[in-house]
Amino acid sequence: MNLTAKYEIYILEDDPEIKKKKQKELFELSKQVRKALNFAYTEQFNYFTAITREKQYPGLYKNMPYSFKAKKKEKIIKGWSKSNIAYKLMNEMEMFQDLPGVIRSTIQQEANKRFNNDIKRILSGEATPSSFKYPCPIYIHKDSVNLNNDDGKYYMMFFPKIYDITFRVLAEKRNYIKVIMDRVLSGEYDIGQSNIKYEKGKWYLRLCFKINEGKIKLDKNKALGVDSGFKNPLVYGIADTPIRGIIGDGDIITKRRIAYKKRWNIVQRSLSHNGKGSCGHGRKRKLMPLKKLEKAFQNFKETQNHQWAKEIINVAIRERCGIIRMEDLSSIAEDKKDSFVGMNWAYYNLMNKIEYKCKKFGIEFQKVKPAETSQRCSKCGHISEENRPKDERGWGYFCCVECGFDRLGEEPRVQKNIADYNAAYNISGINEWRPEAIIK
Repeated sequence: MNLTAKYEIYILEDDPEIKKKKQKELFELSKQVRKALNFAYTEQFNYFTAITREKQYPGLYKNMPYSFKAKKKEKIIKGWSKSNIAYKLMNEMEMFQDLPGVIRSTIQQEANKRFNNDIKRILSGEATPSSFKYPCPIYIHKDSVNLNNDDGKYYMMFFPKIYDITFRVLAEKRNYIKVIMDRVLSGEYDIGQSNIKYEKGKWYLRLCFKINEGKIKLDKNKALGVDSGFKNPLVYGIADTPIRGIIGDGDIITKRRIAYKKRWNIVQRSLSHNGKGSCGHGRKRKLMPLKKLEKAFQNFKETQNHQWAKEIINVAIRERCGIIRMEDLSSIAEDKKDSFVGMNWAYYNLMNKIEYKCKKFGIEFQKVKPAETSQRCSKCGHISEENRPKDERGWGYFCCVECGFDRLGEEPRVQKNIADYNAAYNISGINEWRPEAIIK
């Protein structure tokens, strides 16, 4: 599984003149990358056009004077293809010789990816060939970057034999990205194709890494509890620790669902007013716009579920959790019917995706019965319906009538979701207070 972490970086240089010179080198390199990306994209488009026309009109390029198109037609016989033509042409052109070979190779791949995404829309007339904007990311091959830790501070050099530039990597600004950097340095995570980019007056490193499954060390007694929030798709926590978080934005998903429903009603009304001319193609043809809308929303849900499942797995690995526990809502409990998942989402599909990804990384997946997880106080263990009453105080209210526990911190978002965090902590430690709730 390929993952990405974003780090703020800056050039490590005391002399302002030298620092300014090195920054200028990076800007020039970014311009070169942009020029090469647009060249590679254009050449792939021209190659595609030449091949398509040659198939339609055999011999079209036979007597043409020497040109890029004629050259490409000649080279096709020698094993050139859309996937490598730009790279080979760049290797022959003097203007791209300053770019390291691994950057040229990556440029070919990125241009190929963009072209493959665009070509269907170009052929259908929905779009024109796109171009890459400045500033472009400077691609870094895994063998061309040196990362090190010196007394708790992190540094990076890329292409050390070509560019004498050292960056200070601000990995310690947030704990979770610091953990990722430490695991990359220890070899637990493998570096992939990364890049640096200038954004809003600062340089950033997008470090692509892959979890080395053979080196993951998990605590088989540590469980990540996951609750389906009333306003948030997933809320997680680890019992007896301050670790907690929210995955997904319920408001955005709800707005998307409402927008789809509104669009559905508009299309449905328009179909009811269609004239006789539109009825001659049969019911299937008439309902096609509705089917497209339904498929689009289903695809959106699939994508979101994959993304959320991936994020939950990342949290479990980052915190060394050997178990992920989730409520079994296959027959949604009474107190979950009004929840975000109960109203809006394919929770069973999401649970299956998380379970599948758990197997890949050796994480045990456990389903638990949801009874009393919302009514129990995660601090003192007291269970009462009065802890979380269903009244005008709202879905996020929780206050233990026994010990008075009603807050986890001063952050408004944390306090607003205290009931969901409390439930996640209870699910995480359910083996201690109600082990029979774990479904075998």
